[in-house]
Amino acid sequence: MTIYIKNETLELKFYKKESASNVMTNFRAAVTPKRYLISNIVGEIYRRRNCTTNDDDLNMALKDLKTQAINNGYPE
Repeated sequence: MTIYIKNETLELKFYKKESASNVMTNFRAAVTPKRYLISNIVGEIYRRRNCTTNDDDLNMALKDLKTQAINNGYPE
């Protein structure tokens, strides 16, 4: 999470290290139950929603998550 000042208010922004892995459990090749795969996405959405305070930062974080999920075999 990154904290910054915008229009004299503190804002929160989702932060992910450059060295962080983009690997998630692959949706197509995983042997784990579907409920765990779905829970993985729900947890990430929840985390990104609670780490942002404005819609622009949230949309950017969710766009990044969508790209990451598609790269790991999740359906669009």
